[in-house]
Amino acid sequence: MEDEKIETLKKTGLTEEASKKIARKLEIRQLENIINDRAKYTEVNTEQQQRIDDTRKMFSTMYNFIEKYCKNSRETSLAITKLEEAQMWVIKGITREVEEK
Repeated sequence: MEDEKIETLKKTGLTEEASKKIARKLEIRQLENIINDRAKYTEVNTEQQQRIDDTRKMFSTMYNFIEKYCKNSRETSLAITKLEEAQMWVIKGITREVEEK
């Protein structure tokens, strides 16, 4: 596929080196588009949004509990970090669900 792009570009009068550079830039742009699609905002339906809101409320209860009953320490910081990570994965899981038809 790469060779076909280079040959097509060479037909326009470009040198082989210039054709390779352009083909590489096109390839990079295609890769960027793939990455951008993965990073884009995911729309959620009403039911998913409700579950996300409920998830945030439940995690908020845990954050409040830790802040109230645990002294500041490395362990407490790690616990909060792990909760934040768990919350992120739960919400990401909800947003990535495929609707059944």
